[in-house]
Amino acid sequence: MKPRLARAGLLAGSFAMYVGAVCAQEAGLTGDKHAGDVVLARQLLMTEVEANMMAIDFALGGRETFLKTLRDNAYTISSLLSAFTHLFPPQTKPGAPLANDWPTPTAASIKIWEDFEAFYETTQAAANIALDASKAANMDAFKTAGAKLRAACDSCHARYTTSQDAPKP
Repeated sequence: MKPRLARAGLLAGSFAMYVGAVCAQEAGLTGDKHAGDVVLARQLLMTEVEANMMAIDFALGGRETFLKTLRDNAYTISSLLSAFTHLFPPQTKPGAPLANDWPTPTAASIKIWEDFEAFYETTQAAANIALDASKAANMDAFKTAGAKLRAACDSCHARYTTSQDAPKP
């Protein structure tokens, strides 16, 4: 390659990277400019997980429920948990200032950011347990998987939240 073309290619590549960086900075990542909204999104998502889990807890406690409904609840939980871990950018950790310099209102423990891979693996494992429950062949199999899911939820909340005031069934 001729030196002039190589230099032009390098310059063009550098310019493209610069423009990309500027555009990304101008547009802002959601966590950068809307950290409070990201925290609210994960709180809303977890509220939906808890609502679906409540029906499973009632079934584990003996309430008559259709297996299909429980499978659907478990599948919803699996889907939501699969997305959940992606709502923890560094700007949303406890004590991180929001744009208005207020602390981020979150019950998430700093342990999430201290070892994100462990949190990610724990949450994805729970998502997989929920997915397995959604495929249960019968009520007995579902109750076994549902109990594993409840244990996974309780374990995660004990490790990664700062308050334990979540409603119990």
